[in-house]
This record gives sequence, C-alpha cells and structure tokens, in this order.
Amino acid sequence: MTEKRLLTKEEIVGLLYVLHHSSFRNEVMIANSEVCGCFYCNSIFKPEEVTLWCDDDGKGARTALCPRCGIDSVLGNACGVKIVPNLLDLMHCQFFGGDLDEVLDRIKATKDEKKT
Repeated sequence: MTEKRLLTKEEIVGLLYVLHHSSFRNEVMIANSEVCGCFYCNSIFKPEEVTLWCDDDGKGARTALCPRCGIDSVLGNACGVKIVPNLLDLMHCQFFGGDLDEVLDRIKATKDEKKT
C-alpha cells in the first residue's frame, strides 16, 4: 500500500483558486449540492437556505449570497469537495486575509494527533 503524499502549500493555494472560481455564477452547482458553506463567515448550511442571488444580469447563472452574512462566497459540495470548517478557514485566509500557514499547521497537527 502506498502512503498518501501531503500536498505542498503551493498546490493547496492552486486548488483554493480553482475552488474560488466555483463561488461565481454557481446557481446550478448550489441546486445540485447537499451542503453549502460560506468562506467569508465560515457558516455551513443547506442549499435551500440560499434565497438571495447576485449577477442576475441574464448573462449566465446567478451567484449565491450567503444566507448568514450576505457575501458572495458560497461553495456547494457539488463542486467536488467536502464542505468542512478547515476548507472554509483556508479559503477565508487566502481570499480575505489571515495566516494561511497557521491554518495549515493546525490541520496538520490535528491529523498527526489522529495517527497516535
């Protein structure tokens, strides 16, 4: 059995940028999701709770606004990732400021604790 390789910080940041794209014009993705999360306020909620949208200009799908804070930073699990607090923390740090290294260290420490 091969051991899983940890992603580098650069690889993680690259993935965060790919995910960030999923927060725009995401109406279809939200409708196809079972759980959503906001990487501004770190709330996790059901897609049915999203009732406000922006980018309603007829040029494509609308963009979800968080039902808790009203910011357009909503991801749904239909984008291919599990919506968990650690992911939202990483996204928040990358796109709204914060110490990305601190969050990565906390996640690594949690994983190390589970191994012992």
